[in-house]
Amino acid sequence: MIDAVIENLREYWMVHSLLVLYTVMLAHHAWTGKRKTKGLADYYVGGRNMGGWIIGLSFFATYASTNSFVGFSGQTYDWGLPWMLFIPTSVALSLFAWLVIAPRLRS
Repeated sequence: MIDAVIENLREYWMVHSLLVLYTVMLAHHAWTGKRKTKGLADYYVGGRNMGGWIIGLSFFATYASTNSFVGFSGQTYDWGLPWMLFIPTSVALSLFAWLVIAPRLRS
């Protein structure tokens, strides 16, 4: 069995190296974030000093997840037009969140 592990490491050394590098970078990012976060409120709202680009990217990543790209195709095939109306509804609710809820969180 140990021979199989060694063979795997030899054959896929690049994959293992990238995985270790990613883990180290992730740990560093978590450690840096832990040092800069002063409390739970600071954690939840990002210290209230994030730029528009960061907030926009975070918002997009939340709503345009892999589930949206993979799952919506099959769901649309199964349900048809009613499921397709989910997209405009999501856009409308997103605009509502940006225009009504976000200013209240900002203050």
